Amino acid sequence: MITNLKKSYWILISIIIFISINNFCISNSEYGNAADLKTSKVSGRIHVDGNTDWILLKNAGECTGSGTPSDPYIIQDLIIDGGDIGNCIEIENSNMYFKIENCTVYNSGGNLYAGIYFNNVENGHLINNNCSLNQNGIYLYHGSDNVILNNSANNNNDNGIRLEQSTNNMISGNIVEYNTNGGIYSVGAYNTISGNTVNYNGYWEIFVFFGDYSNISDNKAHAIILYLSDYNIIVDNTVSNNNGIYLWSSNNTSIFNNTAKSNYNGINIAGSNNNKISNNTITENSNNGIILEDSDDNIITNNTIISNSYGVNVLSSYGNRISSNVINNNGIGINLDGDSTCNEVSNNEFNGNGEDIQDHQGICLEGVPILEISLIVGISIAAIMGIIISRRKRSSKRKITLEEKPLELATLQEKEIVVQEQYPIKQDKLEEVEVIALEEISQEEEIIEISVKYPEELPIEEEFREVEEVPEIEDRADKKQIIEVIGLASEEPTEKEVFIPKEIEITEKVVVKEVETKKVDITEKIKIIPIGNLICQYCGLNNPDDASYCVQCGQPVKSR
Repeated sequence: MITNLKKSYWILISIIIFISINNFCISNSEYGNAADLKTSKVSGRIHVDGNTDWILLKNAGECTGSGTPSDPYIIQDLIIDGGDIGNCIEIENSNMYFKIENCTVYNSGGNLYAGIYFNNVENGHLINNNCSLNQNGIYLYHGSDNVILNNSANNNNDNGIRLEQSTNNMISGNIVEYNTNGGIYSVGAYNTISGNTVNYNGYWEIFVFFGDYSNISDNKAHAIILYLSDYNIIVDNTVSNNNGIYLWSSNNTSIFNNTAKSNYNGINIAGSNNNKISNNTITENSNNGIILEDSDDNIITNNTIISNSYGVNVLSSYGNRISSNVINNNGIGINLDGDSTCNEVSNNEFNGNGEDIQDHQGICLEGVPILEISLIVGISIAAIMGIIISRRKRSSKRKITLEEKPLELATLQEKEIVVQEQYPIKQDKLEEVEVIALEEISQEEEIIEISVKYPEELPIEEEFREVEEVPEIEDRADKKQIIEVIGLASEEPTEKEVFIPKEIEITEKVVVKEVETKKVDITEKIKIIPIGNLICQYCGLNNPDDASYCVQCGQPVKSR
């Protein structure tokens, strides 16, 4: 211990001696920079205001070069103490080509001061600088076409790197850690943020605001947040141990090939539309792998989503497509709440998702309103252990009847497949259901509710072949979709009969069992109800727009 103290004492004395002769060597490895600074000298604060000031700075021996692309002005190998009163290096109103490299800047003033500050600057390059222990490490205001490369910006009181009203800049290869407010804060479009390490900062790691057409790639960060930013690319990032990737009121963004691990949410899409989330690996997040909130028309495809509380959670969202994902070992594989409508779930692989939603094997749709049923297709028999589609419980109970048109059904004798008239889970949100089969839905008809359960022991080697074509259903004028389902019917309690939707795609290699067909009258099983905007005050039935009295109970109706 004494030996170590002696070593530290002599190192400190040596540094003081080197400072006194204005020429010493300092390493930047303390803050994680890849390269050590060259032999540097102590300098006072530098201020360039306008292109002509570069000539004065050169004449004073503080820089070299001529300000052209091939011979830029260069400020290098300086150590600058800001004295807690201003910016250490301040460049304003310049479009000359210049570099600031291998400098150490620290102790800038408070408020919006920084180690290196640009105001209305183009064509600047900041390379291998140590910009730590300031108010802001690096601050670009109203700048464009600048490069911030391989710098360290750590332990600053505000942000490590801050851009405001700045476009078409590149921030690459920097280490930005332990800053009080945030790591990289970027306001402006067409910026590239790539290859940075951004962790352990106060309120955000990478935060892009009004950042249209930006590229956020290959970063290692605890969180990436985009707010009011459209048409961006988020690719090849590793986001862990915080809040993952978060799109907030941001549209038309591609999120692909990222790894989101051990966050609260892996990828959070809130109030954001028309985004594509693909080929990401999303694991071990404590809440959701992917969550959509108030977000429409997004595509979630080809992701690997493993060991999260919820694999994919869809809340109050419309028209999203969830397809071809691997969704394994989550508490709940996919959940769509009652305010999420017209979503499509197709061709996903499920395995080992939790039992807290009994028999669902990872798919749950609850509280789905009439005419806004989400579409579930292309699920293999090995995966589908249960699907629930239901609407909120109403006080009245409806008789379910069908026009007297018998349907041709297939009878499967080898395996017991049942439709439950009332699903045993979440009884407070379900209504008794007797819907068995569906022949055709026209533009003047609606289906009430479908509830189908497949038992857990259903083997993968059995496939149910389709025995009757279901007419295609055109989208309604309001673009609401109806699920095409052929359910199960029983003429007698001991007889089990089944139709399988034609959209369902069997992915496993299977052996087809022979089935026999018969006619079954399912009167009192399905009711085809006229569509309209008038709802009965007593039984809740939708009636045609010109109706005065309910077609079912005869009581007065009223508009929605």
